Amino acid sequence: MAALARGEDIDPTHYYMRTHAILETVDPDLSCINRTLFVGTVARLADQVIMTLFVIR
Repeated sequence: MAALARGEDIDPTHYYMRTHAILETVDPDLSCINRTLFVGTVARLADQVIMTLFVIR
C-alpha cells in the first residue's frame, strides 16, 4: 500500500484482487445482460485501474 501511496505501479502478481459486476439495461434486445454473472480480475496501477470481466455461463 505504501508503494501505491507513493504513486508507484505494483506488479499484479504480488497481490490478489477479484471482483464481480451486476449490470442492468432496459433495452429489450440486451435483456440477457440482466441475468448474467460477471466476475473479474483487477490490477491497480499508479494512475489507473484495469478491470477485466468474464461472463459466467
